[in-house]
Amino acid sequence: MLNTSRVARCRFAALSCVRTAPRLNRLMQPDKNTFCSTPFRELYTENDGSFIHCCHAVDTESVRFFENSVKDSQGTVFNVDTVKDLDSVWNSEFYKTLRQDLIQGVQNPLCKHCWRLEAMGAESPRDSSPFKDLDLVLDSDYTVTSGPEFVDLKTGNTCNLKCIMCHPANSSLHLEEVQELRHTGETVPSAVAVSHKEETNMRKQIPLDFLLNNLDHDLKNLKEIQLHGGEPLVTKKALEFIDNLIAKGHSKQIKVRVITNLAVCSTEIFHKLEQFQSVELIVSWDHVNPKKNSFIRYPINHARFLETFDYVRKNHSFDIKISNTLSVFNILDIEEIYDHFEALSQDQALAVTTNIVQAPSYFNSQYLSQSLKRKICDRMPRWLEQNLEYKIFRTGNCFSVLSGIPNFVSYQPSDTDQILKEQEKVLAVYDKKRGTNSQELFHFLFV
Repeated sequence: MLNTSRVARCRFAALSCVRTAPRLNRLMQPDKNTFCSTPFRELYTENDGSFIHCCHAVDTESVRFFENSVKDSQGTVFNVDTVKDLDSVWNSEFYKTLRQDLIQGVQNPLCKHCWRLEAMGAESPRDSSPFKDLDLVLDSDYTVTSGPEFVDLKTGNTCNLKCIMCHPANSSLHLEEVQELRHTGETVPSAVAVSHKEETNMRKQIPLDFLLNNLDHDLKNLKEIQLHGGEPLVTKKALEFIDNLIAKGHSKQIKVRVITNLAVCSTEIFHKLEQFQSVELIVSWDHVNPKKNSFIRYPINHARFLETFDYVRKNHSFDIKISNTLSVFNILDIEEIYDHFEALSQDQALAVTTNIVQAPSYFNSQYLSQSLKRKICDRMPRWLEQNLEYKIFRTGNCFSVLSGIPNFVSYQPSDTDQILKEQEKVLAVYDKKRGTNSQELFHFLFV
């Protein structure tokens, strides 16, 4: 929980300060053990229209969405439907308290996703890189006067896939599947057993006009927009938003980043994206084996995915990054997967971002058998040492994350027996519902 006495002091400061508040001491250096530049530069939204401080704000233990939303001093959640100006969100007490903690060496519980990984000796996504001219934009009450440089827009949960480790909050197909399981009396896997309130939030249609309306004022410092779903490239309002940015003349001044599964049929959207200052596509790709990738990112057509991937690389000047998510389904195949990614980088530059599944717990690789975890700990350092010259290790975070894998998997959760029993039941539910065969593809999980 937050330190209530300090929150009270921050509330008093917020009431008494003015825009001419003094800057922070130029000699003050942020504590490198806790500092993260994200809440000083970036603003994120959720699919229910709320704002969050980071894309990792979801509680990975409870797998509950919409619980860490940015709130005002009365505890009311800010929402794009009702917020009058973005500065009231960006410089709310919520944000200012978080910034103060990260600078002063306090592990704010809102960031426990990173604290948990770091405590295990694994690489976290915390961006501790120095913030140039931090003292020039940060007032003494932790107001950031320049506004966010980066805004992440959740465009809704509309999606054409229901990836095995995903959640109904980010996939409409997952939500439909949950409803079908309930209708037939099947057991709904715990990680996706959403409440009625959560389901209502997931179905909300959130307008994106608030960003367009703030571009000339609160977002005058904006340099980059990230579109995040669901799947933005098949979401109607996301496509309309792109059209509006182009029509109003904003596209030439803004970089757009799209997190996509690239399982799209039309190539028209890629021609529209060419009208932005620059484009970065972060492509989700979890396995190079077609059957395993289709199981993980169900029901992707792997051959069509490869065709689209090749088409975009050959015909558009986009910066393409692969986002690879490691779970029990692919962590034993890291060498095969990353050797293939490296081969792709020989013809054209390619960065790889690596993520680690913490939730659902039953797909978390910490719950693998001890023999398999020893195998990973033995192989990973040797493989990395043998391939230090890989191009993909020079950009992105994949080398640092892969280096921390032995530490991550070595952690032994206390509820292993319980989670493994649940894993077996969950896979049986998905195999029956989706017509997949997890035992054939991942036999090591059933030994």
